[in-house]
Amino acid sequence: MFLPSAFIFRLAFFFFEPVALSHLFPTFRKYTSPTAFFFFTYRLYFLFVCFFFFFIFIALRIVFTATSYTMTATDYDVIVVGAGMFGSSAAKHLRRLQPSLRVAVIGPDNNSGRLARGQHFDEARICRRVETAVPWAHLNDLGALSYRETEATSGVSFYTPCGCMWVGTAEDRDASMECMDSVQRASGGADAVTYAVVCEEGDAGAAAAAAATAAGKTSVLRVTASSSVAEGVFGGEIRVGQLADAADGVETYYIAESGAAGGGTVHPTQYVKAQLACAAAVSPASNFCHLLEVVLQIACVAAGEGGDDCVYAVKTDAEHTYTAGRVLVATASFTKYHKLLPESVTDRLKPLAADVVLLRLVPPHGDDHEANVKASELCPSMIKTTGKNDDERIYTLPPRYYAEHAGWYVKMGRAGGPAAAVRDVERHTLAAAMAWYDTGKEVPKTDPCVTHLANMLQDIFPRWPVAPDTPEQSNRETVRCIVDETKEDVPMLDCVDGKGLFCAIAGNGRGAKTCDPIGCIAAHRVLGKELPPAYSFAKDAFRL
Repeated sequence: MFLPSAFIFRLAFFFFEPVALSHLFPTFRKYTSPTAFFFFTYRLYFLFVCFFFFFIFIALRIVFTATSYTMTATDYDVIVVGAGMFGSSAAKHLRRLQPSLRVAVIGPDNNSGRLARGQHFDEARICRRVETAVPWAHLNDLGALSYRETEATSGVSFYTPCGCMWVGTAEDRDASMECMDSVQRASGGADAVTYAVVCEEGDAGAAAAAAATAAGKTSVLRVTASSSVAEGVFGGEIRVGQLADAADGVETYYIAESGAAGGGTVHPTQYVKAQLACAAAVSPASNFCHLLEVVLQIACVAAGEGGDDCVYAVKTDAEHTYTAGRVLVATASFTKYHKLLPESVTDRLKPLAADVVLLRLVPPHGDDHEANVKASELCPSMIKTTGKNDDERIYTLPPRYYAEHAGWYVKMGRAGGPAAAVRDVERHTLAAAMAWYDTGKEVPKTDPCVTHLANMLQDIFPRWPVAPDTPEQSNRETVRCIVDETKEDVPMLDCVDGKGLFCAIAGNGRGAKTCDPIGCIAAHRVLGKELPPAYSFAKDAFRL
C-alpha cells in the first residue's frame, strides 16, 4: 500500500510543481544542465495544461449538447387539444400534409366527465351551400366537397344528402346569390363548380335543373318564389307554403338545395370518428394517437431564439404531462372557461347559450325501423329567416332516431339565436355555465314558444305527427348548448403567442358543415405552409 500511495503523491506533486521531475528521474538530471532541465520541465508542464483544458472543453461540450437535446426532445411534434369537429379535422390535415409528424389529439370521445363539454354529441347538423356571408359560403362549399372522400377513406358514414330548404326574404335571396357568385368566381366560373343555381320558374326551371343534373352537377339550388315548386323538389315530403309571411306583406323566397352531394345533414359524432380514422390511416400509423383525457393547462417551458425550438407542456386531468413543439387549441365552447389561451384571445369570444328543442314524433311506418329511416331521408333540413318574432325564425333538422331517448325526434331551434331569457343567463364562470348547462332538460308543458314550434313542425312535416304527451313520457325535451361567436362572425385560426401556440376556435354556429376546411386552414398555419389555390379567399382571413 505504501509504494502505490507514494507514487501517486509524487505524481500529483509533479503536476503542480514541474521542478519535482528532477526528483522523480535523478538519472535524467545528470545528462542535462540545470537551466535546460528547468525550461524542459516547464514546456512539458505547459503542454500538459493545454491538453488538460482541451479535454475539459470537450467534456463540457458533450454535457451541454446532451442537455440541449434533452430540453428540445418532445413526446410529440404537434398536440391538438380537443377531439371535436375542428380538432379531428386539423389532425387529419396535419397528418396528410406531413406524415412524418408525431401528432397527438387529446380529448374525450364522449360528453361525460365534469370538464368534458362539446357540441358535437347529437344526431344531426344541417349542412348546406346556401349562405348569406361570403367567407362562410366558401367554407360551406369546400366542406360539401370533402364529405364523400372522408367517408370513403375512413369507412365511416356520416353524411345524408337529404337536401336543405331555405325560406327567406328577398334580401336573403340576393345575399345568398352574391355568395354563390363569389364562390364561382374563386373556382373559375359556373362550369368549374359542382353545383348549379336555377332561377327560372315553371317548365323552364325544371328543364334547367334536369340539364344540370345530366351534366354531372351533384347539387342543384332552385331559387323560386313559388312554394309549390320548392316543395316539389322533395316530392311533397315537406310543406313550407303556409310558413310564408304574406300577412305581413313580406315577399318570401325559397332556395331548395338537393342532389347527391348537396345540402342535408351530417352526423357529428360519426363525422369526428371518420376524421380521426383518416388521421390514423396515414402511414406511419405509429405517428398518431388519440388520448382520452381532458387538458387542464398549457405552458411554454422552453423557447429558442426567435421562438424556434419551443417546448410546450400540456397537463391533463389524468395527471399526465405531454410535451410538443407546437400546440393547436381546438376546444370550442369551453375554451374561455378553461383559460387555455391568453385573455387577449378569449375576450373576443362571445359564448351564447341556446335551448334546442327535441320534439318526439310518431314514425309513419310504426316499428319498421328501416322503412322509417328511408322516410326520414326524404325530409330536408330547413331554415326559416322570415318573421317578426324570434319564435318564427327557426331551423329544423329532419326526423332522426335518438337511441338515448329510444324514439324518433326532430330538433328545432331559433335561427336568430337564443331567446332573450336564455341570453340573460349568467355564464361568466365555468361553474355558472355548467350549472346552466345541466339544468332545464325538460320543457314545461305550458311553454308557449315550444307549443308554437310544435304547431309549426306539424305544418312542415305532415307525415310525422308530434307524439302525444303522456305521464310516462314527455313529448318534448331541451338540449342545452353554448355556441362560440365572435364580433366579426368568423372563426379564429392563427398563432396565439408568436411562437408555437395556435388556435382553431369560434364556429359561430356553422362549425359542423365547415370543420373540414377550417381544419385544413389551421393545419397549414401550424406548419407554416401555403394554402392550396382553392383557399385563396382565406389567405389573410381569420387572423387574430
